[in-house]
Amino acid sequence: MRLEEQSTLIRDAVSAEYAEIVVFITELGGTTALMLLLAVLFWWSSRRRSALVISYAVAGLALLLSLKALFALPRPPVDAMLVPLETERTGYGFPSGHAFAATVVYGGLVSAYDRTRDTRALLAAGTLVVLVSLSRVVLGVHYLGDVIVGAVLGIGFVLAMDRLTG
Repeated sequence: MRLEEQSTLIRDAVSAEYAEIVVFITELGGTTALMLLLAVLFWWSSRRRSALVISYAVAGLALLLSLKALFALPRPPVDAMLVPLETERTGYGFPSGHAFAATVVYGGLVSAYDRTRDTRALLAAGTLVVLVSLSRVVLGVHYLGDVIVGAVLGIGFVLAMDRLTG
């Protein structure tokens, strides 16, 4: 279910010399980068649309934390990590919060700004989600199954929230 063997193949494909790049990419799905993006958009763009995505992110966090506690599945072992990341050793590993958050925020922005028919916007959001998700596997803090489930849950969550909010 968690695709451990496939995760090992992905981790082994990237050497430690690229660790800084991988850490930068993973941060694009982290709380700090996403909240900064949403704050900037709130102040410099459409407040209504940005607030909508902020509400998605907050509601999504509650769902994600509940699911992590419900499943209580551990992260990969420490020896799977590309570089030592002490802050990434706490908490549960399933589903991936970074994959979920990146999907909810980037996908939510595409939806809230009415760009769902814009191929470039969808491709950009999708690329960011895939890069963030794979970076989590490369860093060894998630299995491939964790990030796939996180992203799929994020897509479902955005679709449900769009339906609820009209």
